[in-house]
Amino acid sequence: LILIYFGNLYALRGIESAPNPGYSVLISKMYVVFTAPASLLLFNSTLSRQSIVGIVLIIGFSYLVMVEKKSVRKTSSSAWVASTLIAFFCFGGIALTSKFLLQSGVPILIRLLFPGILASILYLPEANKGYRKIKWANQAILLLIGICFCSMAFNYLMQYAFAHSPNVGLVNAANAGSTALLAITSALIFHDHLSKRKLLGIAGVLCGVGLLFL
Repeated sequence: LILIYFGNLYALRGIESAPNPGYSVLISKMYVVFTAPASLLLFNSTLSRQSIVGIVLIIGFSYLVMVEKKSVRKTSSSAWVASTLIAFFCFGGIALTSKFLLQSGVPILIRLLFPGILASILYLPEANKGYRKIKWANQAILLLIGICFCSMAFNYLMQYAFAHSPNVGLVNAANAGSTALLAITSALIFHDHLSKRKLLGIAGVLCGVGLLFL
């Protein structure tokens, strides 16, 4: 509960105050560099050289995908670094504690249920304020329903992957690699510009993800 609540809270704070939103997102999603070696120590996990190369490729080329130079804004505060690092360790902690609980025999749905309910209760005050601002058109309702089902599927499959993967860092790396898919679908759906820089980053990230699963 603590890791989920504060991880999401400080991730958003980091995005909001960073000189470039991509910097914060990139750092907070790269907790694989924490979970991969920690998994070796805590769970006697394995990590092949090929997987290490794949992780390095994903981390390196994600920068080209996620950080937009034109998005840089002036800021006098470095508080975003602290917020982003808190989110970094919280997200990594969620992965490691999930692996521990699942290995200890806690069912996936129980792992998801209790923290989910308690975190939702903490979000209720802010959600109540936002509820009044929403124009409840059919499109908004359908999108929220779609997000709901996607979130449930994502959370369940992540826990399943944590339970069965040789190293939770591989799951985190694959998750970070989703930035390539996001960039491609954003270009197709929202007609976002795909520069040569981004295309190079996407190619590198996909090569890294491929190495994880070969």
